[in-house]
Amino acid sequence: MQSEKYSRHSDMPDAVCKKFTLIELLVVIAIIAILAAIMLPALNKALSRAHDISCKSNLKQLGNYAVLYAGDNDDYVVTQMGNYAWDNTAFTMFLQPYSSPWENNIPPAGSAVRKIGYCPDDKKPDFYCPSYGTLSLEQFMYPQLVTYDKTVDGDKYTKNRPTALVPILQRFGSKSPITWGIILCNLVYTTEMNWFVKNIPFQEQITPDRLKLLLEPVMENDTKGLGKRNISSALKTILITTPLGADLGLGECDYSARGENITLNHFYRKTWETPEPLVILYSLYKFAEACKDYYQFTLSRLLDHDIESDGVSPTQIFGLDRESMEKILNGLAINYPDFISVSFNLDLDNITLRNDKTAADVLNLL
Repeated sequence: MQSEKYSRHSDMPDAVCKKFTLIELLVVIAIIAILAAIMLPALNKALSRAHDISCKSNLKQLGNYAVLYAGDNDDYVVTQMGNYAWDNTAFTMFLQPYSSPWENNIPPAGSAVRKIGYCPDDKKPDFYCPSYGTLSLEQFMYPQLVTYDKTVDGDKYTKNRPTALVPILQRFGSKSPITWGIILCNLVYTTEMNWFVKNIPFQEQITPDRLKLLLEPVMENDTKGLGKRNISSALKTILITTPLGADLGLGECDYSARGENITLNHFYRKTWETPEPLVILYSLYKFAEACKDYYQFTLSRLLDHDIESDGVSPTQIFGLDRESMEKILNGLAINYPDFISVSFNLDLDNITLRNDKTAADVLNLL
């Protein structure tokens, strides 16, 4: 019986009776691991090569756009415009028109062209603003710096013309208070920044939560609060990374930084401590032109911010009081009589701008 039992067992198929041992399983796993270790470097090398090709292609396109820009602008080249040698501001302001013009100077959401600034190995692009679509500095400034004239014969390159602001930026550089004062005088006529200067009081602490409450009446449809958060985030970037914040008084910030993450605790608007007189003169002409050629007014009118007006007073932009304005205006009247005349007699005051001059003419004085 014993031999018969063994005989039956020996006649069973190998697939039924043979099993993997632990050693054999470990050997198989070790072989797979070795093969993976051999293949991964080759795969990583292929991915790295693909990234290199993408980077080189992007750089080549940027180089081509920079050459075209220089050719159209007396051999001037795009230089540093922000905290980095190349940033989204420089690209959007100057090089974008040479890739594909935007209709009415408004960039389409998710524009593929703008993404040539992406480095495949870096999650933070150089030229693409994550807050695009809500509140970003380059979105405001692009129409102020480049005009697209459909009536001009020629291709998209000749139709894009730098405005009078571009030479100012080139002459004074990106850190000059004059540059940013002129920029701010234009920004206040955009919807978002116009709301900011008319609704954010001076010398009051504004937290992100309070900013969202102030935005509530004009953003009732933002039920999830995403738009308010995006505006708060973009405003934080503008106030902290540009001279508009601390230097010109648009918003002195208290913030904490941990690595690349910046948390805004609060900000407050303050007076521009060293106002540039010609920037004030420029803002007066912008005010007059926005008020439908309102070239004669009083200082009391400029100081009254409760009056509904399309124009934005320099006192509302820069927080200047009567005494400061009188000194600046008197100095302007003495130095630039062809542009402005003023008189201050007791409680009567009068400011008259030459109606044959424009804000653009003031830029020529700089």
